[in-house]
Parts: sequence; C-alpha cells; structure tokens
Amino acid sequence: MEEIKKYNATPQISTFDREDCLELIQRIDLMQKEDNEKNRLLTDRVKLTSIYLIFVAGKPLHPLNMEFPGSSKIAKKDNEYYCLAKNKQKDVEIALCKFCICRDMDEMGE
Repeated sequence: MEEIKKYNATPQISTFDREDCLELIQRIDLMQKEDNEKNRLLTDRVKLTSIYLIFVAGKPLHPLNMEFPGSSKIAKKDNEYYCLAKNKQKDVEIALCKFCICRDMDEMGE
C-alpha cells in the first residue's frame, strides 16, 4: 500500500486488458468467505494491490523474498520473474496466478 501511495511514474505495462482486470476482480470476490465490513475492506485492499502490481507496476503478486512450501521463492533473471507455482495453479478457480506476470520456473532455463 505504501508503494501505491508513493507511485508517481508511468505504468510499466503498455496495455491494460479490461477483461483480464474484471476476471481478476471476480476471482478475488470468490475468495471472500463472509460478507461483512471487515472482509469487504480486506477484499478491496487485495483488489487494489493486485491491480496495481499486475497492470501498473508489472511486478509479481508475491514478493521476491517470500518462501513457498519447499523453500522455493520467486526468481528474477534478465528482468523476467519466474515462479514454481505458476503452471501448478493455473486451473484453480480462485488462484490469481493466471494474471501474475511471472513465468513458470520451467521456462527459466539455466
């Protein structure tokens, strides 16, 4: 949220896909378990930060230093981001991986 508040530059993504953005919002709404004020505020924050990271900043949804199970992390190579979970989560209805700028770790090569 602090990064969004300080943002004062041109978007890193040259095109904005409205349909992808709407689908992203729908998936986030599916995550909301209870319809109460606290959950609506959290859901709105998730929407804001996800839209910012994907469509404005061109960054992964997970921070580079966050550990996934098995101690794997998002990797960055040649200005591209790679994630071990990208293709594993693509068919999960509420997963946001489909929209994340990361590529699958298998595409990284060595």
